[in-house]
Amino acid sequence: QDKGFYDAKAWSAAEQRAAYLLMPLPHSITLWSAPAPGQPEELLNLASVLALSLQDRVEWTGLLLGTKGHRAGPLRLVAFRLSPESAGRQRQGLRESIEELAGQA
Repeated sequence: QDKGFYDAKAWSAAEQRAAYLLMPLPHSITLWSAPAPGQPEELLNLASVLALSLQDRVEWTGLLLGTKGHRAGPLRLVAFRLSPESAGRQRQGLRESIEELAGQA
């Protein structure tokens, strides 16, 4: 899973074997807080939470990911703040990718 390809079946298989998977989180994945018994799941707006955080590392345990009918989890999510230099390089790479796509259109 190290290339960032999300596969709920792989997550489920790892969970059944008490194994771990490590992967980057694709932007298209929906995250849900795992509720206490009898409580509804809540959508986690990751971008908003991270934008408000002042910490360099934020961690959640017991999250679920996927669509309503195809959930995987519970899982642990750890987000690390990039250094300003790394963030700048990432933004520049995104700009270049967007420019390439615009040139192909």
